[in-house]
Amino acid sequence: MRNTSCRRACFVATLVVCVTLSSCASSSTPGDKPVIIENPTAKSRLALQNAVCKSLGVAYVVLADDALTHESTLIVEPARIRDFEGNRLQGRETRMPQQFHLIQGKKKGTCVLIDDRTSVHTVLVDTTCKKK
Repeated sequence: MRNTSCRRACFVATLVVCVTLSSCASSSTPGDKPVIIENPTAKSRLALQNAVCKSLGVAYVVLADDALTHESTLIVEPARIRDFEGNRLQGRETRMPQQFHLIQGKKKGTCVLIDDRTSVHTVLVDTTCKKK
């Protein structure tokens, strides 16, 4: 009898943890509206690059000039590892690409970049957005 109640308690505890974690895993809410960058400028591209660098914890990242201007999703692949002469090292790449998406902020026209891995929201300064 005691083993059965202990198993039930463990099952319920595990279920609660799983439900809690699955709700935390979602980085956006159903009300989030995907947007794209409208009329990108040098300042808006720099704001995007700074937000991505901060999220990835790197000093520099290469982004296309038209990043997030046609789609609201951005995928950043890790830089290829090279030797001291600049040659790519042989072997399998085990690091995963990082995915971000852009949503409308609380004020119309504002942009919020969301890191899908960490769910960190970053407002992009000097950047205006429009509905996709």
